Amino acid sequence: MGESGRWVVALLAIFLLGAGYAAGMTIDGDYTDWINYQEYTSPIVHRLPGAEIMSLKVAWNDTHLLLFLTTENNQSWDVAYGFAVDVNVSSGWGYKYSKDGDAWGRKISFNASYPDLPDYELYFWWDHSSGITSAQLVKWTGSGWTGYSPLEDVGGSYAYTGNASVGLQTLEIAIPWSALGGKPASNTIAVMAWVAGGDGSSAVKTIGPDASVSYFSYEWSDWDDFGVLRRDVVNLTAATELGQVKIDGKDNDWTAYAEFTSPTDLPGADATKLWVSWNDTDLLLFLFTNNTVSWDVAYGFAIDVNVSTENSTGVGWGYENSTNGDAWGRKIAFKASSPFLPDYELYFWWDHSKGITSDNLAKWTGSGWTGYNSLKDIGGSYAYTGNNVTGLQTIEIAIPWSALGGKPSDDEVAVVAWVAGGDGSSAVKVVGDDPTAYDNTDNEWTDWDNVGVLADQAVPLDSTTGVPFFGNAAVVLVLLGAALWFFRRG
Repeated sequence: MGESGRWVVALLAIFLLGAGYAAGMTIDGDYTDWINYQEYTSPIVHRLPGAEIMSLKVAWNDTHLLLFLTTENNQSWDVAYGFAVDVNVSSGWGYKYSKDGDAWGRKISFNASYPDLPDYELYFWWDHSSGITSAQLVKWTGSGWTGYSPLEDVGGSYAYTGNASVGLQTLEIAIPWSALGGKPASNTIAVMAWVAGGDGSSAVKTIGPDASVSYFSYEWSDWDDFGVLRRDVVNLTAATELGQVKIDGKDNDWTAYAEFTSPTDLPGADATKLWVSWNDTDLLLFLFTNNTVSWDVAYGFAIDVNVSTENSTGVGWGYENSTNGDAWGRKIAFKASSPFLPDYELYFWWDHSKGITSDNLAKWTGSGWTGYNSLKDIGGSYAYTGNNVTGLQTIEIAIPWSALGGKPSDDEVAVVAWVAGGDGSSAVKVVGDDPTAYDNTDNEWTDWDNVGVLADQAVPLDSTTGVPFFGNAAVVLVLLGAALWFFRRG
């Protein structure tokens, strides 16, 4: 190779290295090219901190049906833990509805259009100061409930962990097959669990999740018509057979079981973590959810590009509040006591059947919002994964620095994300954890949220969060090696 050829290769390598920041990121909804980023997460939200059930394990042995319930309680409330047991799976026989409620008078019925209906209910009462004070197994006769036997009186047993500070944590139960009419000849059984309040209340959380329980707006006192029992069928085979276990409230000896879980209490409005990165041309965001259904919701992002100035002076500039709400009219404000206030808001609308149908970047002027530009109209882009069954799963976003007034000279930016509903709604989930998004159990979709977490989410625009050359240093080394090889060969 001649001198000119070697220079062509060298210049090509230098050009590629110089272009590496922009070339290393593809906005495609896939996070595998995210090498450096700042991460913010949203932990389990205790909207019902004394009534949170999370998983139910079901097992058996020759003498007993075995159940193991886990919770995420961090407070102790007066609540009832209920279990429905169907030993005649798919028969269509069992409790459906009574105007007086179920076995303990809770406003709970079972959907008659499904063949799996409970033959028995088992209830525990948790007293906020004393723990479990009652445990009863009750049988459906066809026209009413009978038995009301303490579990111990029918040869059963239970043990639990928890206390008057954190509430019930785990509950391990053994119900004799003899108290359930014998081990089913079909070798199948259906079980579900729920939490309710006192007399005349209804379920506020179920395992598995049931559409009749929405976790908001008078959920403690409405009627719940369960259909989930039809899905929680357990085969009494070797895969779920435990043998003899010690009933002590600990699951370390549970080696075989079927498990049913309760996911986020907002299965179509979840947001679990936010990644923030950058390159020379764009601010880069990647939002993850744990959605399992598709709802009509808005995903919002607040961006503060004056972080260091505000931090040094203690005086914030940006949107604080408005009687009309934020850029999209949501009841979201930002704490004026914090020096970090958003200069921009970015919103996406997720249509439950169509996916993302709208996106707007709006700028705060000091007295109102302006712009409302689609990302593609200002040189930005986004891509997402998800569908009309599971809802949004991930969204990857590139916002040009030019649309944010240029890359901040102080090399710092702050970002927060949330999920809200339609016009006039408020945030129901904030990433990271902000208590304003779950401080009003009955009206969280419509209360005012005064977000303060933005102050904790400043991101330095340095090598720890920037997208490196091509997203892979190995490529850089290969290019340099090739250039040196050609020079040496010449």
